[in-house]
Amino acid sequence: MQTANDDDGQTESDSSSPLFTPEGSPSPSPAKEHVKVALQEAPFVEGLFHFNQFLSSEECQEIVENVIDCHYFNTDQGRDQAVLFGMRNNSNSKEHDESQPNGLPHWAQMLLRMIEERLRVTYKDTINKDILDILYNPSPETEYTRQMILNIYTPGQGIADHIDIPHRFLDGIMILSFGSGISMDFAPTKNKDGEQAFSLYLQPGSICILTGKSRWEWTHGIPAQTYDLVHNKQTDQVHRIERSARFSITIRWLKIQPESSTNTNDDIAQSNLRSHQT
Repeated sequence: MQTANDDDGQTESDSSSPLFTPEGSPSPSPAKEHVKVALQEAPFVEGLFHFNQFLSSEECQEIVENVIDCHYFNTDQGRDQAVLFGMRNNSNSKEHDESQPNGLPHWAQMLLRMIEERLRVTYKDTINKDILDILYNPSPETEYTRQMILNIYTPGQGIADHIDIPHRFLDGIMILSFGSGISMDFAPTKNKDGEQAFSLYLQPGSICILTGKSRWEWTHGIPAQTYDLVHNKQTDQVHRIERSARFSITIRWLKIQPESSTNTNDDIAQSNLRSHQT
């Protein structure tokens, strides 16, 4: 394995957008801690799906422009996260209908429909009906609503390794990346079957889906660093890719009446997961 100190292999980002060019941002400095080498493709983990180039650059740009028009963020004031909620599901309905008004802004509703259609048609050989039901038609026995978390990560920012709170959220998490690519670390909570931790590079325009075992039994997080080391499988080289600002959309199902937790500190702990390079 060879090392190349350049940006080869990075997908074109939407760095021209003002969402990704906050004024006064410091220039990236070399990371001091050990930087793991990230893979471009995910190894097999039950329930984990990762598709590069899921969204085209034009689609990414349109989504970013829609978000900018909504004025969710103010990086000068440290407002780098927004949380959107849909309407409560109808507990009498056996199926969730994404085409009906659901309380989310129009751009978000259109994004959900586009993801569903693309998974159903383009990725039908990988995403079966059971996975689609987890993502789009959860059990009517549980009251739930759509939640979208919008985050901006500047170079040097990350998020601690975690599992999304089981008593708060249902199965099925979708993560979309825009702007800069970024490495995400995955690690099994139980050492069995030879499972090993790994780092996966999330390119702009990619989608990462966590269901089943990958959602419940693996942690995921973003290391706080200013660059990533990415292994190019075709050339067997490792490339250093400097980070710029990244925008992400995380989509999941929020339970309306969460079950009691055995750890009362769960909610407090997961409300402060953001990390920064020191």
